[in-house]
Amino acid sequence: DSISHLAPATQNLKKFALLKVIKHQIGADSLIKRLAVEKVFAEKVANHKVDQTVSDDECLTEYQVQQLITAAKTNKTKLLIQFLFVTGCRVSEAIHLKLKDISTLNGMCKFRIVGKGRKERFIYAPEALVREIRREYASETFLFESPSKKPLHRVNVTNQIKKVGVK
Repeated sequence: DSISHLAPATQNLKKFALLKVIKHQIGADSLIKRLAVEKVFAEKVANHKVDQTVSDDECLTEYQVQQLITAAKTNKTKLLIQFLFVTGCRVSEAIHLKLKDISTLNGMCKFRIVGKGRKERFIYAPEALVREIRREYASETFLFESPSKKPLHRVNVTNQIKKVGVK
């Protein structure tokens, strides 16, 4: 088997990519053939259960996060780390937050997020933190906005945080 050496999650990804290609080749006009392929695929191709739980060893403690915030060179990076910790959202979710998706109630800001798998969920952050982020980033459309008024780039943000963590 050419994929047996891969991690279970990677095997699943490759199998579902293959299924998508097969369904595309069959064509959209043949629903019965597509359903038959899905049925055979589900019966014959093993799908691995992947444990996605995060252990305590893989999470930063509040003290470690405070160390990161203190070590950050710029106020923008400090605010970003603080926001990620307080909300628990992913970097890609945070950088795509739009100001129009924020509602405020009792000192908390509520954000609507469309996360992985296009699932909608809500996160909350203190209004004072969001106000400080908006002031620091001079936000007009996105909460975390570049000087060119576009969302920050995920890879750049991740690298910024990694640099702070290495010190």
